[in-house]
Amino acid sequence: MASVRLSRDLRRDILHKSQVAFEKTNPDPKPPTAFLQKLTAAIANSPMQKTAFKIRQSHADERGVTQQYKSFGLKDLMPQVLNLSTFNLKGRYRNAEEKNLTTSNYNSDVFLEFNVEMRAPVMVYHSPDRYVTDSSHVALYVSDFDEDDQQPILDGLVMLIEQRETLREKRMGYRQNIQELLEDCNTVHQFVETWPAGDAFLSTEVKQRMHEKVTRQQSARNRREALNFDSTIANQVVLTSKLIGV
Repeated sequence: MASVRLSRDLRRDILHKSQVAFEKTNPDPKPPTAFLQKLTAAIANSPMQKTAFKIRQSHADERGVTQQYKSFGLKDLMPQVLNLSTFNLKGRYRNAEEKNLTTSNYNSDVFLEFNVEMRAPVMVYHSPDRYVTDSSHVALYVSDFDEDDQQPILDGLVMLIEQRETLREKRMGYRQNIQELLEDCNTVHQFVETWPAGDAFLSTEVKQRMHEKVTRQQSARNRREALNFDSTIANQVVLTSKLIGV
């Protein structure tokens, strides 16, 4: 079996493939259906949304078409429908444990925060074109929901963030474990011998090189070819030195 050195590029390639495999087998946490149903109802039931909907309805004709006002910038005060597909759900922490789960920015308040992917038609002021749809920059705050809805939504939000943090720690531990193994091995054979399953992250070319039977004579020839070593002149020097007794 040929000895294949674990070069820096090969280590990087194995680490990358192992990370890709991890992401495929450990997807990011998704909100359960029951939570999404509660969230959909909480959004529709929120005081701000209900008020905005009533305002829009009060300015609709018998066909349901909303009046368009142009004077004094009133058009910007007419609620419009924005169809979200993803948004940031934000809530206030309730204790020290939950505070540790928050994302903190220097110039903003500290919130529990999770990006939710779901269809959510919401009422907004100004034209919907001014909002970045399909973006995590759009935020919905639990504090804007009806009081009866806030507690269960916060509970679900905390659960999702805890799952995300557990996965993050698992990902970091997995990467560090493999990285330390790669650094401790000098050859592919040592790597596979220590972690047989790691064979899955080797390219076909590397596997073929590793399982080649190399004789000492072939090994020497390979070294000469790799170094582009021309022994002709060197051999002549050695032979001549022997003849003249140097």
